[in-house]
Amino acid sequence: MKAGLKGRVREIVASTPAGRDVSAEHHAFLLDLLRHHPDAANKIGCGVAAFFTRENDFGKKALALRRIDGVLVDFSWVKCIDGDSQHKNITAAFRTAIRAQVRQFKQRALTASSTCPLSGVPLTWDNSHVDHHIPFRVLLTSFLDKEKLILNDVQVDQRELIDIELRQRWRSFHEDTAVLRLISATENLKRAR
Repeated sequence: MKAGLKGRVREIVASTPAGRDVSAEHHAFLLDLLRHHPDAANKIGCGVAAFFTRENDFGKKALALRRIDGVLVDFSWVKCIDGDSQHKNITAAFRTAIRAQVRQFKQRALTASSTCPLSGVPLTWDNSHVDHHIPFRVLLTSFLDKEKLILNDVQVDQRELIDIELRQRWRSFHEDTAVLRLISATENLKRAR
């Protein structure tokens, strides 16, 4: 069930160019999905005029909504399906801490001749993702082991690491250890997490 929902949302996002409204035929489905978000009431506000795609902080296309009052609101469609958990929030905080590194890598690595090493598909800004060749969860576990920390003991606020020194050590560790590569969004979404 969850896999089917995620597949449908991914198809909608993939078929909608960044900055464009999602087709009206998908509005009712996305609105129903949004009602399952842990913060649905605040996201929906006075009502949803339209859903659209835009680039998120990681350079990937993401869903957002435009409310009837004109306010633009980001939301995680994954949260609508999977819910929210402390583990996910902490992991997201570690991802947020290194998003500038990931974005800079994509800006440097993407050229007119870039192709996906897994599929051979020519890569563009919109159809490519930055992949951790050594999976992100493996890097994070190694870092936590080195720091003698347990994930659930890490303090976060709004998906930001509270401990500034820990955040800086993580950024340094990631910069020194991560092996990043550009692959197609399709191939990245196929990979096991």
